[in-house]
Amino acid sequence: KLRDEDKDWSDKLLNSEIETFHFDKLEGMGEKPRLIDGDTIHKNDYLRGVVSSKGPDYFMGVLVEYFELYKIMNDAHEVCQGIKANLVSDVKELKGIFTKLFVRGKGLNDVVRGTLFCNGVDQFKYVGRQMKEQYGYNVYIKPPKNEAGAWPIPKLLIYGNRQVDGRCMSVEIQFST
Repeated sequence: KLRDEDKDWSDKLLNSEIETFHFDKLEGMGEKPRLIDGDTIHKNDYLRGVVSSKGPDYFMGVLVEYFELYKIMNDAHEVCQGIKANLVSDVKELKGIFTKLFVRGKGLNDVVRGTLFCNGVDQFKYVGRQMKEQYGYNVYIKPPKNEAGAWPIPKLLIYGNRQVDGRCMSVEIQFST
């Protein structure tokens, strides 16, 4: 459990990062995606049928493959290797995905996700631009939230052109140093 003095230290560290990298001046990029959520799945006969008949593991595999999330992350790794930036990626656990969808009512932006360790916000934005210009993906810079308790770090949401009922899934890459 985090002690109060540890929390104070981590809050100060995060605030110094925000001040150092001027996230408040971070210009937006792209259009915010309309993400697949629990309502989309429930209203779509095909998606509801797959999750009901094949189970959650198979269902998520279908979505990840259809929206080419691993390909997007692989392309992001290529961009990062070219600039000597370290991108660490992982996949969200199934329980967390379904809690996010059906309990919290949120969209699927971070099933395949990563943290980009780079020298500064310019390098972070460069990765976003390359994903758009070199690979043709849609890229949205999600600015950090200034709300109490929110994670104050910018994120790239990268997504292709495939949609289901006007909605998509994205890869999420968050900034870190």
